[in-house]
Order: sequence, then C-alpha cells, then structure tokens
Amino acid sequence: MSVFSEKTKISHKRGMTLVETLLAIAFFAFASVGIYRIYVQIWDMTNAIRARDIATNLANEQFEVARTLQYEDLGTVGGIPPGVLDADKIETREGVDYRVRTYIRAIDDPFDGLFPADSSPGDNRLMEVRITCERCEDLTEVLYTTRIAPKQLESESTNGNMRIEVFDGSGDPLPNADIHIVNTSITPAVDLNDTTNVNGELLIIDAPPSFQGYEITATKDGYSTDRTYSIDDPLGNTTPSKPHATVAQQQLTQISLQIDEFSSFQVQSETALCVPVSNVDFDLTGAKRIGENPVILKYVESHETNGSGYLDLEDIEWDTYTLRLMEAGLDLIGTNPILPIALEPGVNQSFNFTVAPASASALHVIVYDLGSSLPISNASVRLEGPSSFDETLITGRGFITQSEWQGGSGQDTFIDSATYWAHDGNIEDGTPSPGGGDLILDNTFGTYQSSGWLESSTFNTGSISNFHEIFMDPETQSTETGEDSVRFQVATNIDGVTWNYIGPDGTSGSYYTRTNRALHASQSANQYLRYKVFLSTDDTSISPTVSDIFFTFTSECIPPGQVMFSDFISGTFDLEITHANYDSVSQPVTVSGSEWQSVRIGVTPSL
Repeated sequence: MSVFSEKTKISHKRGMTLVETLLAIAFFAFASVGIYRIYVQIWDMTNAIRARDIATNLANEQFEVARTLQYEDLGTVGGIPPGVLDADKIETREGVDYRVRTYIRAIDDPFDGLFPADSSPGDNRLMEVRITCERCEDLTEVLYTTRIAPKQLESESTNGNMRIEVFDGSGDPLPNADIHIVNTSITPAVDLNDTTNVNGELLIIDAPPSFQGYEITATKDGYSTDRTYSIDDPLGNTTPSKPHATVAQQQLTQISLQIDEFSSFQVQSETALCVPVSNVDFDLTGAKRIGENPVILKYVESHETNGSGYLDLEDIEWDTYTLRLMEAGLDLIGTNPILPIALEPGVNQSFNFTVAPASASALHVIVYDLGSSLPISNASVRLEGPSSFDETLITGRGFITQSEWQGGSGQDTFIDSATYWAHDGNIEDGTPSPGGGDLILDNTFGTYQSSGWLESSTFNTGSISNFHEIFMDPETQSTETGEDSVRFQVATNIDGVTWNYIGPDGTSGSYYTRTNRALHASQSANQYLRYKVFLSTDDTSISPTVSDIFFTFTSECIPPGQVMFSDFISGTFDLEITHANYDSVSQPVTVSGSEWQSVRIGVTPSL
C-alpha cells in the first residue's frame, strides 16, 4: 500500500463531514433552546411563588396590626366604621411595589336577628385585605378575609345603615362596581372606597347619622358614572333628582345608582348629495336629568365636525339624545337615525345629519310608526296655510333642481346652478331678456322659433340612487303653444359618461310630460343624471316657458321619514300626513317664519 493511500485512510477516520457538523450544531442549539425555556419557566414560577409569598406576608402584617387595636379603632381612615388603618397604601418589598387595600365593614350577623328586628346590627366586623402588584406578571389579586368580634356585649346603636344598589342599563344588578362615599359634615369625616358584591349591593352598617351628607358615586372602568348631588351644587341644582343620602338613627337608607358601558358616536355632517360639510357646530343634549327645579340635564355639550365633516365622540353615556344645529347659514333637514336617538350601552353608533343652506323659514317634519318608532318613507306631507301656501312633500326623498339657465352653455358637471351643457341654438336661456332666467324659445324680430332643445349638465347624487319623478313649473302652458309643448327625456348611469335619453316607456321615442312624469324603472340604481328639455309651439308669436325643473330620488344620504318646508310666513298651518298603509293624520302647527322648527308626527298602521 502506498504512503498516499495510508494517509488518506487515516485522515478519513479522524475527520467529520460538513453535514455531520451542521447536524451536531443544530442538535446542540435545539437542546439549548429547550433547556433555556425550561429555565425561564422555572424562573417565572419561582418569581410568582415568591411574589405570592410576599403578598401573603403583607396581608398577615395587616391582620397582626388589626389584632393589636382596640375594637373601636378597627376601621379605615375615612371609612365606615372609622378607624386608624390606611385604606390604600403602597408597600415596597425587594424593590417591588405592592398595593395593599384594606376594607373593614360592619356585619349584621343573623344569630341575633337582622335589622330592623336587631336594633344593634353592627354585630362584628369583616376585614378584607387585597394585594396587587403591577410588575408581578403572574400574580393575580391576592384576597384574604377575617371576622373580628368585640369582647363586650353590644349596646343599642345610635347609628343607621345604608344599602347601595347599582344596576346596569337593563336594570340588572352590577357586581364589582366601584363605590366612593364622602361625608365632610361629620367627625371623623368619611372618604370611603368600596365595591358592590355579586348581587350589585354594598351594605354599610353602623353609619353615623347625617342629613343629606353622604355623597355617593358609582363607577367602573369603561363605564359611565352615576352619583348623588347637593342642593347647593354649582349647577344651581336646587332640587336634585338624587340628593345626597340621609342616614337616620336605626333606619335603613336605600340608594339606587345606574351605570353601564360607555358608547360612542361616529358623526358625519353632509348634504343630501353625500358631500361632506366641514366644521359644523352643533349641540348634543341627553334626556337624563340631575335636577328638577329648574330642570338640569346630565349631558349638554357643544361639538364641531372636523374639516372632513367627521367627529368621533367617545365615552358617551347611554341615553336618548337630540341635536340642535348651531351653525349660522345652515338648516338641519334631517338625521339618520331620526331624532331623538336612543343610544344603547356599549355600542358604536353611526349618526349622520344632513344640512342645507339656511332659508328665511324652515319646518322640519319627522313621520314615524307609533309602534316601532321607525321612520316612514314615501309618506305624503302636506302643509297648507297663510298667503295661499300649499305644498306637498314626500318623506325620504331628495331633490335635484335647476331654476336658472342664464349662465350659458359648456358646463359638463353641474356646479354653477345657472349653467348647462348645450342647446341647439333655438333656445333663449334668459340672457338677455325676455327670458329673465326662464327657458323659452329664441325670439328673432318678434317671432319665436317653432322648436328647440337644451341639454343639462351632469347631476351627481353622491351615491347609487333610485329616481322617481320629474316635475316642472309652470305645469300648464298657453293653449296656443299646442299640446305637450314642454317635453323631457332623461338619461342616468353609474359612470357619468354614457348618456342614453329615454322617456316613460324606456325608449328614445317617448317623452315625459306634466301628466306622465314617473321615471322609468331602468333609470334607477344609478348615480348620475342628465335631462333634455324640448320646447315647441304651434303659434310662433307665443313661447312655452320653463321656470323650474326638479327630480325626486332616494339614496343613502337622504334622511329617512323626513321632509323640510321653507320660505313661508309665520302663522298657523294645517299639517296632513297620508300613506297607503297608515291612517291619515291631520293637525294644526304654529310656525315662526324666522326660526328653524321641528315636529314629530306618529302614525298608526291601517287595519
């Protein structure tokens, strides 16, 4: 065998391949990670056991201190019963802070009867110590309790008792609610923190007598607050709905408070065409009262939407809320949901309110089902009154309108309300006279064109909409112009580009007129609309006239079950509500021509 071959064999026996080396490293790493995890778990368990031992020792220290006290001193500073122990303190052990909370309550033991049969209900005292530690990850609250009885025989009590009950928004008892009791009118003063039991109750035995001296507050993390009020509250509350509690000798005072989870509002201010309206001021007012003489509401706050028309309102208590628009130059034409809004506990409620430029007078009408309180759309609302005012509107419908055309042609998207897209040259658009803003046929040397047409700019409803009817004013024309001297065709789409003009039968060969104005069903479920108006006359010395054109539609931005009347004078009007499925309602309403007003009308389903 050659030397080379021998060396080769020896080298093969002593070396390791790269694969073997990598496998060995991987095995070692895997084993090390496993050992490290076990070490960490053991370390955490050791720390948890040590933290619990420290907490137990702290609780024992509190009990040992209590055993050295006279029975009459066995209480917390500011507590009921009063005493010398701190109700809440921080103790540091091994560089870690522990919170020590001590609760001492007088107990009415049933062995000698219960209050009111037992005239001395403070038979013994329950001492409860709770230890918590924020830095101790695996330590939950440590709780220890004990009872301590007096050595001497009890004597008839000169104190009274309080039962504090806390309920949620549904009226169910709420356990673990935080109760804060303050009374500075007695000596020693009371400043007590405690919690309700599993039945939502906190029983305070042997409380010193005091007339309207006990201020009681109930709250909980993530919940609203309810409390008692003083007759000299800074709000001027001379008759509080819940006055501070009175405790009388050997009497039981019962106090009920109600709290629940906070809710929130997502508010949007917009137009009926889904265009956000920025920086709108409004007042939001709840219905809950804290005072009766005069009436003082618990929630009255001013708010403003942001530059995008949005506002998130957090930590709002469940209640029934109304909105009042405070922005000059705007009228509130509707809300969704309708006012007032019943806000439930623990919900995130979307709330849209729709505004329009303010008019000299405005009457907002809400029509709703008396049984369900839901808004009713497609109800006919007629307002009739002074100066021959007579107008009928349909709830839940918006309007697209144009009343002027003197701005000329060339406008693709409807922005300038006096401008349009095009005409055939035979239409007089109101500039110069004799049109005066109305649409008429072009006049040359005293003779009108026999026919002509005008095409509008593109109207955008802001969302997918259903289109209902087309209206024109005036509705009737001079008989000399001939039958149907004003006709329309309408085109709708979802892209704002494709325009196929049709009439009431869905074809390009038909036309909408004053007697045939319901838009064809195929024109719904679209967002964009254009119209073409056709004028004609049998007598070229007379032209038909169009002063106003408007369309009704429904969309997600149209407030349901509501209408808005404007431009009327002050006085008493007849308001009539009709709907195919509901009984008609008629009632008088007195309105002012200078203020925005709102009225709610409930209707009953027809039998």
